[in-house]
Amino acid sequence: MAVMEVGAVDTALTIAIGLKDLPDELRARLNGEDPTFLCEAITEAMRSGDFSGMKLGGWGTFDDIKTFSADMRHRAAITNQFKPASSGPFYVVKVEVQKRLDANLGFAGQQQDIATALRGGATQVEFLIPSINKRNDYLKPVSIPRKLEGR
Repeated sequence: MAVMEVGAVDTALTIAIGLKDLPDELRARLNGEDPTFLCEAITEAMRSGDFSGMKLGGWGTFDDIKTFSADMRHRAAITNQFKPASSGPFYVVKVEVQKRLDANLGFAGQQQDIATALRGGATQVEFLIPSINKRNDYLKPVSIPRKLEGR
């Protein structure tokens, strides 16, 4: 699973922009704050197979990431510098490699985040894809985005 590069709101809006013939009613709702509706837009992109507007993150893990605090912050050691809590909610999505790519594979090391030590230890994969605009050529979402529990 990979934590998305941008928040779910930005991701859903980006997907919707790329969809053809999006009804005005739906386009108007995308400007709202309803995360349930925004996940529906992501799900629709999965149904249609058009991921051209989805910007995936450059990192992933083989671990099961369920919670914001225990899994994302402490096990994956993702600091506020890279994912501020205020930019959430956060979602995970399974991806499938579509073509050969270079990657760095290892374990998240311990990090210091403000006044908290993040222990690390989760597996981590850095996708060495030359450009964020090319990630969809290599990676394809294969699950509905799942919101991380807690804050």
